[in-house]
Amino acid sequence: MKIALIQIPIIAENIEDNFTKIIEFTKKSKSLGAELIVFPETTLTDYVRDIEQFSMEINTEPIIQKIKQLAEKLSVFISFGTLEKEDDKKYITQIFIGPNNYFYKYRKTWIYSTKDESKIKRHRNEIDYLNPGSGPDLFTIKGIKCSCMICADGNSKKCLNSIKKLKPQLVFFPNNREMFRKGYKENIAKEIDSTLLVINRISDSWGVNCEGGTAIYSNTGKLISSTKKNSEEILIYDFN
Repeated sequence: MKIALIQIPIIAENIEDNFTKIIEFTKKSKSLGAELIVFPETTLTDYVRDIEQFSMEINTEPIIQKIKQLAEKLSVFISFGTLEKEDDKKYITQIFIGPNNYFYKYRKTWIYSTKDESKIKRHRNEIDYLNPGSGPDLFTIKGIKCSCMICADGNSKKCLNSIKKLKPQLVFFPNNREMFRKGYKENIAKEIDSTLLVINRISDSWGVNCEGGTAIYSNTGKLISSTKKNSEEILIYDFN
């Protein structure tokens, strides 16, 4: 399966423009032979000031239905992040949509907490307004055993141990972060003993300069391929 990892800017609270990016880069990736296209954490929304206004009910949200139609039309799988609401709970969710009504979602479990209470960065303090998911599990795309974790999940030993026990072939790791510490991604790949696909956005997010760092690592922590910093790119990986 050929996979496209998408490193793009995300505009806070501008769902329509972010949706347009998803359409554009899905079509570009399809032209490069990609069967699965993966976008960063909170692709549609970024972090927001008003969680009630911008979070989505996934089963009824029109834009998500349009992404589903796009996946069906192009016969590809599309993964993207958004803020989800279900009843009175809110989550950071990564969705996987594909042909023939394929659907899977993962909710971020080890949500992020920051002590930075500055006027803008506080919108990234997830613990104030989001609920945790139930942790990683296995799902299958085209016969490949996969798992997913999101950004701050990677800081949790519990999360990494859970994924390792699942024995996935691929682990997707979408992010919305400033930068990665040296050795951070390599160590995660070794700890989970799986191929790790890291996806991160670029551009400013509430005062945080996100630099990218999209990359692929083997289960030994060896770098297979990566993007440049602050560059809008498609990183293609042929997994077989």
